[in-house]
Amino acid sequence: MKFKVPAVTLAFLAVAASMHAARASNLSASPQPTDTILYDQSDLVIGTQANKATLNLQGPGDLVLTITDTQFPNAFASLQMAVTDATGTLIGLTSADTVSLTITGPTTVYADVFATAQGNTDVGLYNLTATFVPVPLPPSWALLATGIVLASGWIIRRRERAIVIKGMA
Repeated sequence: MKFKVPAVTLAFLAVAASMHAARASNLSASPQPTDTILYDQSDLVIGTQANKATLNLQGPGDLVLTITDTQFPNAFASLQMAVTDATGTLIGLTSADTVSLTITGPTTVYADVFATAQGNTDVGLYNLTATFVPVPLPPSWALLATGIVLASGWIIRRRERAIVIKGMA
């Protein structure tokens, strides 16, 4: 029994051999080209206010929320945020400047900001930025998909060949 190796199989093996198992890159605090800025807005607060930002996330990834007191015209007496979704609280009320959250699938998240201004004018200004970094599909997924397509094609081809041979007999 002779086995013929189709050119497609050889091409698949060449691609598989050229892929590297690990890759490294430098990390930086600034958004990378793959980052998506979902929300970047400054809000003026008079007295005490609560504001909500709705963030629609299309898939898994890391969500980073940064709240900045611009100290205009004065610093806030209190500036806090919480992160919630339709089922409950993901990150409780916090005074942290930056919070990070890992998202496992498509969802809608709400960033709730609670601010109390102070000073003679009782006015304050803050900025909220939400950056989303989607989880990239690893090259192994492409390899797996290619293997499944090739195996399916090979099985279909064998079945068609068997039908032709039976029809000739």
